[in-house]
Amino acid sequence: MNARGPVVDPLKPSTRERSSAAPRRRLVDGAPHDMHWALGFGGQVVQVDPGSDTVVVRLGRNVPGDRTGLPKPPK
Repeated sequence: MNARGPVVDPLKPSTRERSSAAPRRRLVDGAPHDMHWALGFGGQVVQVDPGSDTVVVRLGRNVPGDRTGLPKPPK
């Protein structure tokens, strides 16, 4: 899942044309190649890292205006 390839906005509908025009890059630079993610509705995230035997699941709601659904760092 983190191999180099087209990366499009997961919150917008996509087409084959948009995918072929999308930048070709890794989703997360520097992450291990065997790490996997699943992005779900409302900011749900699953991350699996076999290298550290870690699974992270986030079931929280999406924050208005936050396109990732991930928590904001404290100010």
